[in-house]
Amino acid sequence: EVFPEKSPGSVAFVSGAIAGAGSCVVKVPIAVCIRSVQAKVFPNVFVAARSIVKRAGPRGLFTGFLPTVFEDVPDMAVKFAVYESLKTFHGKVFDRRATTQEDLLIGGIAGATSAAATTPWDVVKTRMMCSASVRPSVRGAIRGIVADGNP
Repeated sequence: EVFPEKSPGSVAFVSGAIAGAGSCVVKVPIAVCIRSVQAKVFPNVFVAARSIVKRAGPRGLFTGFLPTVFEDVPDMAVKFAVYESLKTFHGKVFDRRATTQEDLLIGGIAGATSAAATTPWDVVKTRMMCSASVRPSVRGAIRGIVADGNP
């Protein structure tokens, strides 16, 4: 066994963090284009992709990558760890596996916990992605949110 003395929650935390980081590489360029269209900056994702690359270079498609990592890595890590820890706890308390309904409740608690911890980064990420063609900074996005008083 690779991690003989590690709890299921610890292993799940690391696994979730790795999964979150890996997914960012794929989903950020897609999200940048989609959110730019949703914000009515561009008429469709193809125009968005071409315009962003033309104005900001390929790096423009990765606008918001850092806040996405700051959101997704802890989101997945916390979600996986809370889920596995609660399932382990449930098994020890009730001396049985969780029922489907209990498993759904455990999943809901894990999702709510991770969302509560990471939603502020989602606001920063969205602000950055909607202005990807000018390559905004994390600090600039946060300042804009604070100045506006809302996302």
